[in-house]
Amino acid sequence: MADARAKPAPSAEERAAELEFLLRLNREADAFLSNCQGEGRPLDESVQTFLERMAPRAGAVGGAVRVSPGARVNLVRVTGLDEELGRRLLRNEKIRDLDGVVSRFPLEVGKLKLGELLLVFPESLKDKADARTEILAQELDGAVLSLSEVEVERELRQKIRALEKPVFLDDGRFGKYSLVKLLGQGGMAQVHLARVDGPSGVARLCALKRMLPHLSRDGHLTAMFLDEARVASLVNHPHVARVEDFGELGGTYYMALEFLAGVDSASLVDTAYEMGGIPVPYALALASQIATGLHAAHELTDLDGRPLGLVHRDVSPQNVMVTFDGVAKLVDFGVAKSQVQREQTRDTAVKGKLCYMSPEQCLGRTIDRRSDVFALGAVLYEFIAGRPLFLRDNDGATLRALLDEPVPRISKSRAGVGEELWRIVQRALARNPDERYPTALHLSSALDGYLKATHGAPSTSEIGAWLRTVFPGKAEEIAGWTTKLDRMPTEIIDKPRT
Repeated sequence: MADARAKPAPSAEERAAELEFLLRLNREADAFLSNCQGEGRPLDESVQTFLERMAPRAGAVGGAVRVSPGARVNLVRVTGLDEELGRRLLRNEKIRDLDGVVSRFPLEVGKLKLGELLLVFPESLKDKADARTEILAQELDGAVLSLSEVEVERELRQKIRALEKPVFLDDGRFGKYSLVKLLGQGGMAQVHLARVDGPSGVARLCALKRMLPHLSRDGHLTAMFLDEARVASLVNHPHVARVEDFGELGGTYYMALEFLAGVDSASLVDTAYEMGGIPVPYALALASQIATGLHAAHELTDLDGRPLGLVHRDVSPQNVMVTFDGVAKLVDFGVAKSQVQREQTRDTAVKGKLCYMSPEQCLGRTIDRRSDVFALGAVLYEFIAGRPLFLRDNDGATLRALLDEPVPRISKSRAGVGEELWRIVQRALARNPDERYPTALHLSSALDGYLKATHGAPSTSEIGAWLRTVFPGKAEEIAGWTTKLDRMPTEIIDKPRT
């Protein structure tokens, strides 16, 4: 019999408000620690100030942190509590008549134990305490590595001094790769168009993705980068970008992916919108291609045939490339989750782009391949309607739209979308995972069946020809990148010359 005094479950609006708060808390913690690193603040000062500022921000009445990233470092910092009480709580001693709820979370990066964060919350925040403590711990553990002089940092400096050469240039050489053109740079990595010269003058192009040098000292980020390469290299499918090589050179981790001469589908949606949108048959065909590649990733097994349970977790237009041959390819497994990973991410971690997440992913629940089906449903809707389905002015409004608001009929944004196609989109976007297509292949089959019964499936050459009209001259510009290889003599070598 249920306890009549049990606290009622939070409403959808309350859940959305708490998720919005966690996102703000995450950003504030990240911004504060980034400033500490940018200003070169000492580790002890940064940890103390972080605790003093972020514990009250999380709603805690006090807190303590123990930081031990190396043999020479053992910090204990306390705020809002008697110092001896804070130390006793960190030792996990039982405290009688403690006024509040204790929430603790380890500071760790991979297998490296860095300490512990402990916060004391009022009883009214008991149900929210652990999630808030985890958010702050996840930000603090990576910063501890960057702020402390651990062995990995000293080894990296020694490697750079031994090379006595700049690590990254806009052109030049990186091992066997000739760097042709910088394609882009984010907060974690830099991507170049590169050429690999083989025997007898045979050469091929690739997209060379390299971790930024200063991040190589962060074991957590390094493990994430290598996990991406490890997971993506296992997928062999024409609609998934192929990983051709990955490794480490001169202290820098890299992966080489097949070069895709095309555009990302986010740019495609935006540009095509001015021309009346992506033709519906092309939108459906591209979404079907992505679905088959996604299904191949979901079906991955190890060498003994055991399923790896891979979930991409970041299916979005930005992570789908469409080539001028009319082929869609899924890219970026940077936040994918599978059993092959060494740096396992917690099931409750919020990964990926918010407006394409499944409801269960947003709520921190266990996810499976159906979560990616929902995300692909949101991409399909955007391909047809020409605008993101759930995107709003702020994260809170986006969450509420994703969790609670009715999905507007596509026909309001795009004329000519009939009931059968609308039913396919609705099923892919079902908020209850059990009501969705059970696999991405089922979604692909539904789209292909609809195309066959109505418009007829367009060929890849038709899509490619249309893409060239949307981006006139772009294919020729990309082809021209390979004609000039103005190389600088700088060469990054695997071992210092003696």
